[in-house]
Amino acid sequence: FSSKSRADAKRRGEEFLKTHNLSDRSYTSITLGDYMDSWMFNFKRNELKPQSYDKLDCTIRIHIKPEIGYLSMQSITTKDIQNLLNKKYKEEGLSYSSVKKIHDALNACFEFNLALSPQERILSYNPCRAAVIPGKQKENSVKVLPFTNQVPELMAISDLVVTKPGGL
Repeated sequence: FSSKSRADAKRRGEEFLKTHNLSDRSYTSITLGDYMDSWMFNFKRNELKPQSYDKLDCTIRIHIKPEIGYLSMQSITTKDIQNLLNKKYKEEGLSYSSVKKIHDALNACFEFNLALSPQERILSYNPCRAAVIPGKQKENSVKVLPFTNQVPELMAISDLVVTKPGGL
């Protein structure tokens, strides 16, 4: 949780834990938004620097939770993730790097879920693995570099190849 003060962020996190009672392992109906809040508060908070934590929290609060945060963890599909990424890029006009940050946040959360023991996992797969980040096209063409001051040397080599008896 991010806030203007550490004390307020800590208080908000403790309130979240109390209201969601995440200690009883009843994750069957937990939403993606609640799961990400728990993951952020219990794990990422201790791993990331404060500024990195705030950026990740902002990505989750602004781009993920309003769109798919209400979905239960068990119901999320690759199609849900792909639709979110496509919407953010095509309809909302976010840049490739912004959409990648959304994908990376979701992917990290789902990978964390997979790293848990089988009894603690909610999902047995990561729905982000098959999702494609829109926007960056891989080039299949060959890059042609312009001639430089080496033109006379290249011409001389081509003359040798053409005029040499018997070919190459």
